[in-house]
Amino acid sequence: MAGVCFVICKKSEIEKTANYPSRSFYLNLYQQYKYSEEHGEMQFTPPVQVIYALRQALKEFFEEGQKGRFERYKDNFAVLKRGLKDLGFKSLLKEECQSHILTTIIEPKHPNYDFTLMHDILYEKGFTIYPGKIGETKSFRVANMGAIDNGDIDAFFVACKEALSNMQIKTPL
Repeated sequence: MAGVCFVICKKSEIEKTANYPSRSFYLNLYQQYKYSEEHGEMQFTPPVQVIYALRQALKEFFEEGQKGRFERYKDNFAVLKRGLKDLGFKSLLKEECQSHILTTIIEPKHPNYDFTLMHDILYEKGFTIYPGKIGETKSFRVANMGAIDNGDIDAFFVACKEALSNMQIKTPL
């Protein structure tokens, strides 16, 4: 799906690229700029649904405010961290190295643990975990950003307990 991005630069710098050999038909920044200046619209069919999603995301951000969003994410991370500890999960990184919005969790070394089953059970309950991509380290990732709050994270851990129980894995791990 086509996307949308912001480019912040001096117009004079974009104009300097006018005669550069084009390496891409769609991703030619100068051509996009020139067309927009001359016609007041995008050069190609705009990604309408992406633009609507961006508009909604900006609306929600400005309603909550930067400080409010930061505090909610910080709060979400504290609840996530507590829930991980209560279940016995271990984070890949030390807390001081974490972004507090995406957490990589080391998979349990229990013989009954199955990532696909864990994923599918959580997905049925409305939660998505992402497979880790850290070399040979078996892990999964959980985000605590977006339109979620502490109640959502608590519900995630209820679903985690159920998934682990279905795999006959006792908690804490």
